[in-house]
Amino acid sequence: MLDRTLDTPLYLQLAALLREDIAAGRLRPGDKLPSESELVERYGVGRVTVREALALLVNEGLLRKLQGRGTFVRAAHAGQPLRIDVLLDLRERTFAPDYLESIEGVLRRYGATCVLHNTQGSDDTAASCIDEAAQAGASGVILRPGPAQDCPSPRLAAALRSLADRRVPLMLLDRALDDVDASFAVFDDKAAGSLAAQHFAECGHLYLAMIGDDARHDAFLRALGFEDYLLQHNYVAPVIENEAADLGAQLQRILRENPEITGLFCYSDAVAARAVEALRARGLSVPARISVVGCDDAALASAVQPKLTTIVHPKAALGAQAAEALLKILHNPALAPYHQVFAPSLVIRDSCSEI
Repeated sequence: MLDRTLDTPLYLQLAALLREDIAAGRLRPGDKLPSESELVERYGVGRVTVREALALLVNEGLLRKLQGRGTFVRAAHAGQPLRIDVLLDLRERTFAPDYLESIEGVLRRYGATCVLHNTQGSDDTAASCIDEAAQAGASGVILRPGPAQDCPSPRLAAALRSLADRRVPLMLLDRALDDVDASFAVFDDKAAGSLAAQHFAECGHLYLAMIGDDARHDAFLRALGFEDYLLQHNYVAPVIENEAADLGAQLQRILRENPEITGLFCYSDAVAARAVEALRARGLSVPARISVVGCDDAALASAVQPKLTTIVHPKAALGAQAAEALLKILHNPALAPYHQVFAPSLVIRDSCSEI
């Protein structure tokens, strides 16, 4: 308690007590302090004393006042360099380099340290990386979940719960997870499929096919959006198949069985590039015989001949936004959970034509 016999002013004594509570973990990052009136009653001091003590701790970066909400404990690392652990599948060359470059750029601007982990698309590896990050004192974590996930495995779910218990903010990148109450910045994959269907329709294509992959959550959503748009606008239901080992033979069969098809949507540019090569190898001209649209706007989209019309996935913008939002949450926990969905856009090149 406060000692009125000391020469130390009461507001400094009160600040020292609150500072000790924060250091000992009795007041944790994100906790709301009692109101001024409650502190006045608890410590037997005047309101001015309480305000001076809180103002001192705010200036030290330990507390943050939010208008109309109260006073909150800031991150325990306040005044120290932030450590942000970034968990990516580095095998995904279409996405990981853009994510990493944009995230690092934001963190560098704010003087934060970026610690990179390679999840290899594995839940178990991601869980181990999260545990390692928490033990090492991570200020926050950015995680891109594996491609097959809409909900985490039990082990990953446990690691995420542990992270929440430690009050370490989590930002999910490019995929939200069911039953995980976390911040996220994601791409609207279903809208991407709808946009592809809309472009085909505007080019006069009535009969369409899609090569997807039900094992990937993003591909599943893109197929759902593609089919939904066509059915809602009274078009014929598209032929949708998962990519076969022999894509060329698969496409040849689809077109033989459905010769009216004039447009092909592929869930990724990598698949679209393989499709264009396979079609041309079989004497099927793109786009004269069949138009092709990809998704992601990967680097190879403009290297393929003909250049791919594709749906733009804003990889760099997603990474930057995830990092910026996480830093804001670290300085203002009341902003969590933060949710942002990025809409798709279309880049028209040479692989899709009007009929």
